[in-house]
Amino acid sequence: MRFDRQSPPFPSLQKVLLLLVTLSLQLCLTLGDRTYTDFKGETFTVADNAKPKIVVNAVGALSLFHLGLESSQLKAVFDHWAVRGSDLDIDDPSGEYSSAFETDPNAEEIEFLQTAVNLSPDDCTKQSAGCWWKFNTDDINSLNGDYDFIVLMRTGSGLVEKQEELGKNIIWLDDKFEPGRNCHDLGKYAVDDITSNENCYAMSMIDVVMEYEKFATFLGIEPTNQVTKEKKAMCDSAANFVAHTQTLHDKGIYAAPVTLRPNNGGTLNWQSTLNHPMLRTLEELGFPIVHPPNVDNPFDYVQYFISEWFVNCNAIDLALNRCTDSTSAYPIDLWLLDSRTYTVVDGNLEDTLLAFPDKALKAEQYTYWQFNDGAISYTNIARYLDHVREQTTGLERIHTDTLECADNLDVTSQSFVNRANGGMADVPGSGTYACRGNLQSLYAECPDDVVLDPTKAPSPPSSGLEIISIKKSLGLLFVCTALMYAGF
Repeated sequence: MRFDRQSPPFPSLQKVLLLLVTLSLQLCLTLGDRTYTDFKGETFTVADNAKPKIVVNAVGALSLFHLGLESSQLKAVFDHWAVRGSDLDIDDPSGEYSSAFETDPNAEEIEFLQTAVNLSPDDCTKQSAGCWWKFNTDDINSLNGDYDFIVLMRTGSGLVEKQEELGKNIIWLDDKFEPGRNCHDLGKYAVDDITSNENCYAMSMIDVVMEYEKFATFLGIEPTNQVTKEKKAMCDSAANFVAHTQTLHDKGIYAAPVTLRPNNGGTLNWQSTLNHPMLRTLEELGFPIVHPPNVDNPFDYVQYFISEWFVNCNAIDLALNRCTDSTSAYPIDLWLLDSRTYTVVDGNLEDTLLAFPDKALKAEQYTYWQFNDGAISYTNIARYLDHVREQTTGLERIHTDTLECADNLDVTSQSFVNRANGGMADVPGSGTYACRGNLQSLYAECPDDVVLDPTKAPSPPSSGLEIISIKKSLGLLFVCTALMYAGF
């Protein structure tokens, strides 16, 4: 059989070489690119040596600041700066910036935010009630394109509409549920509506920070001595906190996370830990948190009217401050107050006690948790754990009734944090807490006491896989260089 030279059945050697060169050049063009896939499944790319500038909500900027973000990469911020419910005065002339919450921005952090363009109006930035998406297309256009990405680091409500308004894709990092699980609907309002509870797994603060670290790497943020010190401080704070929670268990202290509004509707909303990363952190470190009773879903809250909470006192006697028997529906010794109501209760305790004559509240046995708000970082985990430990040291048991803890529950497991079937879903009636068992080891993975290069160069590879990756990159770089000198 003879093949015609004019129509060879196989590619010529020249064509094979040309194809290989083309593929090699394409590979060279992408050599070293960094990518990040956000919580809605969209992948973003930057060149390996890039330091992209971002527009980000203020509390997200603070989270990244604690990981080493510098002002040169922070182009603009938007929305509120402080924790909702905060008494922080951002215009404090003394420069002390005192606050009821240790996780509120301090003077250094406020100064950092002030280096960026503030896209939101002052009445948004400074208010303690919070504000969302307080900027528009004109505000973005005023930056004249001098930014690379718009970023949202919190729950995603309103994200889809804002993307449509701006005509730009926004990088989204949730702070409640794990990424890549198909937790949200795949439709238009993918980040607003949870339609698959079975695929939603709640995060604690350490989970959120670890995801933020991946994003920081994508942004080219390099590790610093200070970040290493603050991670080590977090580990030390967590160890102290674990010892403290053992004391609470030994004393038989029962804590309940609530949104308390005795003078505003007369309600007490008993919250689940599965919706709030700060509560998940407390629980993972052994805090005896009692879950709400009689819920249809483990993530639901239960609402009590104040008259329902005090079982031996009717609504009229409560209204007239004649409640002589303040026996409560459950023997709660410590109140974990939602940050939005904490400062109201703490600043008006006498008035609150008239409407809510609770024994634990009278003994001033209460502290706070942030209602899905504020910067999340190693720095703020340490600040929060230290503050709560300080506020709950020396507690005494208020009630004599005993709750039976739920045994054989691993509060760190995937099954426990599942939104559909986790928590106390298998505990009939619930209204109890997990027996002390496995604690979250991620809070104990402390860095060695090493000092990074003062030039802030990244740490050397810590695994064989990273070394292999670098060798491959060097090999590709050699190929690219050879192709360039060959004239391709």
